Amino acid sequence: MYWGAARNAKADRVLVERKLDEFAVKITEAQHVDSTVNRGSENDMSAVQKVAIEFDEWADEFTKQRHLKRLQVAQSKLGRCTMAAEVTAAWKPYLGLILDTIRGMIRAYNAKTSAGVKVDLPVIPDDLFSSPYSGSITWGPNGIWRLETRCTQPARRLSALTVWIYFNKGTWQTTGDAVVIIIGPKVFEVFAHGQSVLVDVDRHETPIAEFETVITQSLRQLVEAQLVELEGE
Repeated sequence: MYWGAARNAKADRVLVERKLDEFAVKITEAQHVDSTVNRGSENDMSAVQKVAIEFDEWADEFTKQRHLKRLQVAQSKLGRCTMAAEVTAAWKPYLGLILDTIRGMIRAYNAKTSAGVKVDLPVIPDDLFSSPYSGSITWGPNGIWRLETRCTQPARRLSALTVWIYFNKGTWQTTGDAVVIIIGPKVFEVFAHGQSVLVDVDRHETPIAEFETVITQSLRQLVEAQLVELEGE
């Protein structure tokens, strides 16, 4: 209970401090107005006084409705969490297809050869906004793929998920060479960046209904190119 009260008190303090800053700006502007405009009469209310009254009215209303404001903030946070979970659920089949395609091809390749390609592609989190996905494939000493996801907070119905597949040579340090897959509600895009991407997989604003066909083919090309390069070393 103490931590809950502390968080509420901190939230109230932040809101009040923000409002104080807002009114400080207004008072500064009002002082400038009072110094440049002829007020005409000593009985006229100054701009500074008007701002002060406005602040008093706001502070009085906020104090009386503090509990309601807390409930509104809590409801907003819950709404964002719910939205993030729903949007992530919509993304999971597409990200899952990417991961399952890579897992399947490497599993089949390892079964036919003694290459021993190592796959570390964990389970997809339930909220990709707060827990971005991260995985890797180690093809050998000179070949490492890193998979990461990115998305912009807060979650929205039309949010897009960006999947980065980085191509690294003999190091875990992420380079700029990558294939980028952007998954939207109705369309997706794929494009390559850097010399380490050995095949052309670029597709612009393709209908999401074609995702499985296009992505499966693109990943197969990427995996084959990676294996050919490694076997030639």
